Amino acid sequence: MKGLMCTSGNCEHNRNCRCMAGIVDFDKRGVCKTKCKRDGVPRQNGAAIEAARDFEYGYSPDVLVKCECANCTYNRNRVCACESIDVGDALVRTRCFTKRTD
Repeated sequence: MKGLMCTSGNCEHNRNCRCMAGIVDFDKRGVCKTKCKRDGVPRQNGAAIEAARDFEYGYSPDVLVKCECANCTYNRNRVCACESIDVGDALVRTRCFTKRTD
């Protein structure tokens, strides 16, 4: 998937809103299981995100998005079939905000 936008402020894999993990895994509630908290590295802040020149979906590296959320509209055999997803920090955890259940 080329359209993964992540705004998590404290993930080792996040580089200017791009996930560099290669494979991202979400649990059945849409919580990112791939997140790796940064140690000793300053958190990414809003100014850094806004200043990123590649803040568009088209510049995202190719990432495999695995998902255990069986009732999500975009889940196809535990792989996300959506063209683009938004991931970011929720109140407690980092999660997929594109998750859609009907």
